[in-house]
Order: sequence, then structure tokens, then C-alpha cells
Amino acid sequence: MRVWILLLVVLSSCAIFRPTTTSDAPESKSLVKKKRSTSPKAAAITPNKELLQKLSRPGVVLLDVRTPEEYSNGRVRGAKNINFLADDFEEQVDKLDRKKTYYLYCASGNRSGKALHYFSARKIKAESIEPYESLKNAGVQVEGLDP
Repeated sequence: MRVWILLLVVLSSCAIFRPTTTSDAPESKSLVKKKRSTSPKAAAITPNKELLQKLSRPGVVLLDVRTPEEYSNGRVRGAKNINFLADDFEEQVDKLDRKKTYYLYCASGNRSGKALHYFSARKIKAESIEPYESLKNAGVQVEGLDP
């Protein structure tokens, strides 16, 4: 029963945090895939240049805070998984290197926003970024079964 209530709360609050993306930044070679245009007038969508620069800095870790099932079905290339809904989420976060900076994403921005509060309370440098689908649609390289 607790799982259903938690699932209902998560699903009902999915639209709370929905960051916007820009599509006019130049592409980065490391995280952006080139999209083929079906029309000569169609422009490739690219992720935010500032975000790509942040993710390419040394000491930066990209964390996917979705469930392992969601993570295995598609994730941003190079992202590590720490399930926000897991019973041991706090213990996993406490094991992280506090000298690094963490960029968090999930399916909608809700879980990464909540996880960010936990990181901030422990003085771990972190930022919540665009949801997975927004990153994927913006051309960030993804991997997994159904990227």
C-alpha cells in the first residue's frame, strides 16, 4: 500500500519542476549527437551550451535519480544511477565524494528537485538539470535499451 501511495504522489507531482531548455546553442562533441534533418529547413535541436560546459568540467558527476528500471531503459551517456525512491538513498549519497559537483536529473524534475534539497542540506555541491526526455530531445547522447 505504501508503494502505491508513494507512486501516486510522485506521478501527481511530475509537473512541479519542469525546467526549460534552449535550442539555439552550438553542439558539443562529447555529449551531443548529430540529428539528421528530413527537411533542408529543419534545424538540429541542441542542448544548452552552458549545461554542456558544466558537464564537461573535471570533478563533475551526472546522476540519474530515477529507478533502476527507468535507468536501464535509457539514460544520458556516462550518468550514474542512485535511485531516489530506494530505502538506502541517503546512505548512497553519504558515500559520494564531497569534492565533486553533481548534476541531477530524473523523468520530470520532481525527484531531482527533492534530491537536490537532500544534497544541499549535506553541503554537497549539486544542481538539478533538465528532465531525461528534454535532454534526449535536445540531442544529448543517450544509451540503454530504448534511448
